[in-house]
Amino acid sequence: MSNRHPELLMLAAVAYAPKVVTIWEGFKAYFTQHGLPFDYTLYSNYESQVEALMAGECDVAWNSPLAWVRAERLAQAQGTTVRAIAMRDTDCDLTSVIVVRADSPIASV
Repeated sequence: MSNRHPELLMLAAVAYAPKVVTIWEGFKAYFTQHGLPFDYTLYSNYESQVEALMAGECDVAWNSPLAWVRAERLAQAQGTTVRAIAMRDTDCDLTSVIVVRADSPIASV
């Protein structure tokens, strides 16, 4: 169980590049300036981040698409739910495709 302040919004993110610290420090300054106590924890991989979310160690996780699917499956297995609350504007029109070789017997999923 966490001993952090109950009004603090704790976000989990993955440190995939040095710029991540700059990004979340900007969020922290903005939210704090506007009266919302905010902090973040950086993880080295999405697996650890999802585990932290499911353990209640953070309130929000900034996930990759695959980490989102993992969180959703873990939540279902635990009899709970997770939900998406935000998406970057640069991701709104993204889609995924499954590609197989032309001579593959796989035609659909």
